[in-house]
Amino acid sequence: MKALNIELKNVSVVYKNFSLKNRVSEAVKNFSCSFDTGKIYGFIGRNSAGKTSLLSVVAGYRKASSGHVIVNEEELFENSTYMSDINFIYQKNFTEELTKVIKYVKKSTTYRPHFDMEYAKELLEKFNIPLKKRLKNLSKGQQSAVSVVIGLASRCPLTIFDEAYLGMDAPTRDLFYRELLEEQTRHPRIIVMSTHLISEVEHLFDEVVIIDQGALVLDGTYD
Repeated sequence: MKALNIELKNVSVVYKNFSLKNRVSEAVKNFSCSFDTGKIYGFIGRNSAGKTSLLSVVAGYRKASSGHVIVNEEELFENSTYMSDINFIYQKNFTEELTKVIKYVKKSTTYRPHFDMEYAKELLEKFNIPLKKRLKNLSKGQQSAVSVVIGLASRCPLTIFDEAYLGMDAPTRDLFYRELLEEQTRHPRIIVMSTHLISEVEHLFDEVVIIDQGALVLDGTYD
């Protein structure tokens, strides 16, 4: 697994509201920070603070309105060298997804060179996910668990979990946290966790990044 260093330099994300005569709203404002391999980052902020907007830029899903995201001294956006090294796990709508669990997870191996299918099957068993059940027929918590399994088993050098635990009950979340720590020990990478359950996950973090109204409030060690 390759080591990544990611730098955000004065990143801003601006949206146009076409229903309000193209009025502009700034979701992220001149945001700068960095992420290094081997650390788990807590990405903390209230709802609508700009977390998902910024993380979608960090993942290369969208281009920053201004500023730069640099990975190993190269621009990240549309950089084919690094796209398979990044996995952005977020809440998906599976209400129309007819694919069975095992087939859906296997599809995730296509563009993930580090994906460990045996580990994925082991995790699915631990989370009590029926392999032959269609995704649309799983509970919300089970659907979240499938996404988490893909994130862990992908072993991408940058793995982002954006409120990935939604719908999970407390024992399932605890299992996720324990697997996260064990996997980070076995295969160190950059892990970014966006969350508002701070008291429940604070023990996981090496570094904490706090965002409020699109602006950086704090970037430092957990201590």
